[in-house]
Amino acid sequence: MSEPTAARRRWFRYSLKTFFVGVTLIACWLGYQVHVVQHRKAMLQQIKAAGGVVVIDFDENMTGGDAQYRSPWIDVIRTPACGYEMSAVRTCLGDRPVVSIRFEQNLTVADGHAVDAFPEAQVEAGP
Repeated sequence: MSEPTAARRRWFRYSLKTFFVGVTLIACWLGYQVHVVQHRKAMLQQIKAAGGVVVIDFDENMTGGDAQYRSPWIDVIRTPACGYEMSAVRTCLGDRPVVSIRFEQNLTVADGHAVDAFPEAQVEAGP
């Protein structure tokens, strides 16, 4: 008599069409992430050209409301978004979180649109 054979384990099967759809979806998502990074870099250049000061990394001497970095005539326009965390993919693509954006004049409409690209930043502007 022959021994009963063990049941063969079935692996998932994917067609080539399913593979191409998956690769296309991943490529679209990655393309969007590249677009966001390029847009943020262009907005940084626009902010700097308009006379804004952009703080990208925390300095140990600059902790939020430190008096030596804050003038009495500067108003806080927007506080940072709580819980904002940049994805590792965007960090690998060259994006960096912005801590603070400061203007010595009132924000124009174009400045406001540029600042909207940075929800993690605290925005300050003067009179």
